[in-house]
Amino acid sequence: MAETNKVLQLSSDGERLRVSSSGTSEVGAGIVSSQDNIFVSSVANTDAVIIKGGATEYARFLSSGLGIGTTPDTALHVDTNAAATTPILKLENSVVNYRFFAGSGTPQGVITGNIGDTYTDGYGGALYLKTSGTATNTGWTSIGSSGSLSGSGTDGYVTLWNGTSSISSDAGITYASNTLRLQRTDSNTTLSSQTPALRIVNLDPTATNFGQLSFRTIDSVGTETESAAITSYYAARASGNTTSDLLFSVSNAGSLTHRFTMRRDGKFSVNYTDLAGTYNAWVTVNAPGGVPSTSLHAANDAVAAFSDQSASAGPRGQFRAIKSTTAGNSTHAAGIYLTRSGGSTTSPAILADSSTLIGAITAQGFDGSTLQETAAIETYLEGTASAGVVPQSIVLSTGATNTASRTERMRITSAGLVGINTASPNERLTVNGALSLAETSGITSTASFGKLWAQTSTETQGSRLFFVGDSGSLTQLVQMSGNFEAITPTTGSIALDFAMSLAWNRTLTLTGDPTFTTSNRAVGRSMSVFINAGGSSRLLTFPAGWNWLTPVPTTLASGDWGVLATFCTDGNDSGIIAAWSYENATTTPTGTGTTNRVAYWTGTATLGADSDLYFDGYNFAVGTTSPTSRTHLAGSISQAISTITSSQSLDETYHTLICDATSGAITLTLPAASGCSGRIYRIKKVDSSANSVIIDGNGAETIDGAANYTISVQYGATVIQSNGSVWWVI
Repeated sequence: MAETNKVLQLSSDGERLRVSSSGTSEVGAGIVSSQDNIFVSSVANTDAVIIKGGATEYARFLSSGLGIGTTPDTALHVDTNAAATTPILKLENSVVNYRFFAGSGTPQGVITGNIGDTYTDGYGGALYLKTSGTATNTGWTSIGSSGSLSGSGTDGYVTLWNGTSSISSDAGITYASNTLRLQRTDSNTTLSSQTPALRIVNLDPTATNFGQLSFRTIDSVGTETESAAITSYYAARASGNTTSDLLFSVSNAGSLTHRFTMRRDGKFSVNYTDLAGTYNAWVTVNAPGGVPSTSLHAANDAVAAFSDQSASAGPRGQFRAIKSTTAGNSTHAAGIYLTRSGGSTTSPAILADSSTLIGAITAQGFDGSTLQETAAIETYLEGTASAGVVPQSIVLSTGATNTASRTERMRITSAGLVGINTASPNERLTVNGALSLAETSGITSTASFGKLWAQTSTETQGSRLFFVGDSGSLTQLVQMSGNFEAITPTTGSIALDFAMSLAWNRTLTLTGDPTFTTSNRAVGRSMSVFINAGGSSRLLTFPAGWNWLTPVPTTLASGDWGVLATFCTDGNDSGIIAAWSYENATTTPTGTGTTNRVAYWTGTATLGADSDLYFDGYNFAVGTTSPTSRTHLAGSISQAISTITSSQSLDETYHTLICDATSGAITLTLPAASGCSGRIYRIKKVDSSANSVIIDGNGAETIDGAANYTISVQYGATVIQSNGSVWWVI
């Protein structure tokens, strides 16, 4: 049966089939033309279905099997007649596809494939699996070789060869969830007797790299790259042993850089890669250039080093910042940076609060049970920070115990003002307290202007205080051998400081009208002042409340002079006994008296016979001419007495305190002992309540070694006195 324009036609006997690309069909036995696409032949012993493209045959179906590119001799026979780089077979679904390659030798670096592809080494008898990389010729892993295996094991465990073709049951290696795990059991307790779990061996006896553990990953285009490495690096080699350093390297933007070293001698270094260099400390850090972002930084080629040396060559607990001088950076020194900002480490902000602690170097000492922070150098924000401006002050503090008891001893402000024992200096140097100057025989050079110096005491001159001015001129300020000269100022408010001596005399030549004040009054202290009016008449003003034994002087005529004698019976102005002796420059005073008695004026130029004040040049007395002590009072003393019903801060106006704590506990805060050496307070509790009277030392100062002293019972009393540093119950 035949029909025009049919592409496919089957003969009436059903044995022959021809499909023609011309669109016409014909039936024949074993007829082949150049336009045949599928040809069915029944030639004897060659029954076949042949698939062609033009004159090229692509597949042939025989009774023995399917042949692609060849006549089959098995059920499936494929011959690509192409290079090994072309896959032989590809299996694919909607998710993945796998390809099969074959060739001779290893595919590593030769065959480009994808994860999951396989490769058969027809000569080496090995099978490879592509385990990493897409469209790359690396990442091929050998997964077997020829030969039959025997043995059994546990799922997930890697096996070990136990012979030519047999394996042991399990190795100490498991693989699950993309994780390879090495495990073993070793009861040995010493490091030298333990069996290594992982051993990396370099068999090259000349290699400088003993072994390396490399960490790799796939980059954005699928290429395997090295991201980190641990390397055992050659230091020395001998029979039976080797010496090496352990190097840690990481990658930054594709460049593997050596960052950390564990040396053969147990020392460590960060960013210091000179393996042959000298390491003076257990930890050496080198951070070349830039602003530090960590708490430890050594700029440029500096080396910051910690040390805990036990040898006599250096101190224990040492920290050093070492700067070596090389070309290009000889003007820069090693530094220690203490940094602080507001905000967070990822988003720093300007410091907002004045007095913020910016950095501190604290010294700790071990007391047998804990570390005590007893000294520190601290920096504080001073005022307001702004762009390019961060004013700071430096504070030095010390103490006997811990942080809470540390006291500020010295401060340097951002303006360059230095304060000792004060947090608020108002001059280039402000000292709150006594200043001690070591005596010297003299200033031999005028090169150091602006100096205060104390001359060594001599028999004829005594100790003298001098000032060398900008011009190099020498000015004697005081002399301490019976006369205390050149009191300044010589006009305005003039302070008579009773703490200077028990019986010092002072000389004062006036340049204006003075108003006298007093300080550091205490029982038994005295002072005599020789006052010269100079070239003009002067008005004299003394504190109200003084007890005068003579008329109160109000004027001092030009050229005249007078002697002011004072004695303290307590710590108040009302307890000062004063006497005035006047000398006219042109008129010789008249009067008679007894040797060593202090005379007093009875008229313009007339002295009374004697007063009750007696001074023998060393001891001072009231009411007696036979003093047995520096100060001798032959009679009673009137001292200030105060009634206290609430907490008070005591000063020089108090002496005897009668405390009534009925309404609540009373705290009496003492002044600084250093400012009132010798001062005495008498304190008594008179009420019957359970409320206490608490005497509290100033800051860290103590009373009989304790922070405070408590009176709890009615009519309980105590007397305390300052020795210039602490208070004592007497």
